[in-house]
Amino acid sequence: MRKLLLSILSIGFMMAVIATGTLTYFYDVEVSDNNTITAGTIDISVDGENPWTTSVIVTDDAKPSLNFCVYKLVCNNGTNPAVVYTRIDNITESNNEVTEPELEADPSGLINDLSNVTWFDLAYNKGEGWNVLVKEGVLTVRDVEGTWYKLTTLQPDECVNVLFSFHMKSDAGNEYQGDQMQFDIVFKAFQVNDDGAPY
Repeated sequence: MRKLLLSILSIGFMMAVIATGTLTYFYDVEVSDNNTITAGTIDISVDGENPWTTSVIVTDDAKPSLNFCVYKLVCNNGTNPAVVYTRIDNITESNNEVTEPELEADPSGLINDLSNVTWFDLAYNKGEGWNVLVKEGVLTVRDVEGTWYKLTTLQPDECVNVLFSFHMKSDAGNEYQGDQMQFDIVFKAFQVNDDGAPY
């Protein structure tokens, strides 16, 4: 019985070896080495600065009925098209300097809300004329604080001129003499296929 079992096992082993030898097939392998994914960039500059660090003095001599304009050149330095937005942010106000006429009009010295008596308008130009986003005489600086305004889409190496205009209301009285308003101008760029609002 043992010899029979060994004979059967030997035959089975031989069959397996023969079968293995006959199960060959043609094949080919191709390999692409060192494949790469590189992220594109969204990067803007303002007036040639990147990062933008220069503070803007709109004017140190604001008066009722006069316009004061700030022009900024925003360029796309990245490798992707970018949608550019802007907003006014972080308004702070102070008396700065107190004069006799101001004290006569405002003995408490507490009226210093220049942002409420200064009209704001906003426009941009990519070389084809000015596109007005906020018309003068509609919204004050305080009204627009924190609101994002969509300017335009910039291709790589493309630029846009942005105009911020400030106009102190004609009925702003002596209570505003010497007062000061400070604020941030913010630009933000998003990739073109981002349809969400900027945050």
